[in-house]
Amino acid sequence: MVSYQQAIHAIGKASNGRGIYEGPGISIKLSALHPRYSRAQYDRVMEELYPRLKSLTLLARQYDIGINIDAEEADRLEISLDLLEKLCFEPELAGWNGIGFVIQAYQKRCPFVIDYLIDLATRSRRRLMIRLVKGAYWG
Repeated sequence: MVSYQQAIHAIGKASNGRGIYEGPGISIKLSALHPRYSRAQYDRVMEELYPRLKSLTLLARQYDIGINIDAEEADRLEISLDLLEKLCFEPELAGWNGIGFVIQAYQKRCPFVIDYLIDLATRSRRRLMIRLVKGAYWG
């Protein structure tokens, strides 16, 4: 957590006010924030990891740098999307479009994830930053 905070401060200062589209951003590996990041630990993850993710996102907002939820193994996709959805409806982040999600193109569910993110953006009345990567985690 501290390493991500330090990185956001450094990136935010280096961004020099360029904003989420022109400036640099950061991708957060959720498994680095919680030792039990899995569906089996859903309640614990929501209770313990979500506040950390929210805190990092609020810090990124202070600097107006984008923050992406990075890709994980395929069996963590649903919990990552649940965390993203909760973040998108966070009142403290209303009106800010710096939240993003990394999608793995080789992941079998990629088209469905894209449809879900379009729906989420519509429901939460925000733009989402999407980073499409080839994908290293098969599933």
